[in-house]
Amino acid sequence: MQSLTEYKKKCIFNKELLPLEETYLFSENECIKISNILMQNEHKWQARFGNCFFSFGALSYLDEGWDYQNKLQYFNPLLWDNFEWVYKKIQNYYQEKLNKSVVYWNKEPFPKAFPGFHIFQNSEIINQNKWGASIHTDNPHTKHAWPTKINCVFTFTISIQSPDNDSGLRFWLNKENFHNISPVYYNDLTEDDKRKLEKEAIYIPYKIGYIYEHDGNTYHQIATEKDFKPNERRISLQGHLSELDNNIILYV
Repeated sequence: MQSLTEYKKKCIFNKELLPLEETYLFSENECIKISNILMQNEHKWQARFGNCFFSFGALSYLDEGWDYQNKLQYFNPLLWDNFEWVYKKIQNYYQEKLNKSVVYWNKEPFPKAFPGFHIFQNSEIINQNKWGASIHTDNPHTKHAWPTKINCVFTFTISIQSPDNDSGLRFWLNKENFHNISPVYYNDLTEDDKRKLEKEAIYIPYKIGYIYEHDGNTYHQIATEKDFKPNERRISLQGHLSELDNNIILYV
C-alpha cells in the first residue's frame, strides 16, 4: 500500500520512460457491454461540440458552478444505475494500491460528479481536425470546493471503444514550449511552432479495456493519427483522483 503521491511518481517514471502507466482493466466483452449501454442512452448524451463530441456525465473542465452541480445531480444516478459494476471495479483497482479509503463523493457538502464518458464521432469532421483538440494540462481540482486541503491529484482514462486505425494521446515532455499557458490550440500557432510540436509529440495509442494513468501536469492532447471510418467512435471513461487528509476522491 502506498500514498497517491508515491503511486503518482511510479507512473511518471515508469520503466519505459513514458509519461503514463498502461494497465489492463476491462475485458473486450466488458467494453462491448459498456458501449451497448451507452448507445441505449444516446438520447441522454450532451452535445459538447456540434455533432462530433458528446459526453455522458458532468465534466469539471466544461461545467462550472451551479451548472456542474445541476448536471451531476442529473447524471450521477443515471451513471450509477447503468454502470455501478464499472465504478466499483475502478474503485477496487485503486483501493488495492493506495493507503487511504478511495471513495466517490455524491453527497453534501461538496458533491462531485462520477467519472464520465467522452464520445467522439463524425468521421468527416474528426479526419479534418486531427490536431484540433486542445493541448492542455489537467486542473479540475481548482474548479471545486473541498472539505480539506488537497495533498495530491491524478488523472486516468479508460479506453472503451476505438477506431480500427486506433486513437490515443499525444504528450509533450518539454513544458517550456507552452509558457505555462493551458489550453493551447495548434491552429493558433505559427507554422514554426506547429512543426516543433509535431516533431516533439509522443504518440501513445490506446488499447481497448486499458486504463491510462498520468500526473495530469504533462501537456497532452487527444489524438488520432489516421482516419476514422464512417460510423466509428472513440469512447473513453475519464476521471481524476484528489487525495484529501482522510480519503481519496474519484470524480471528474
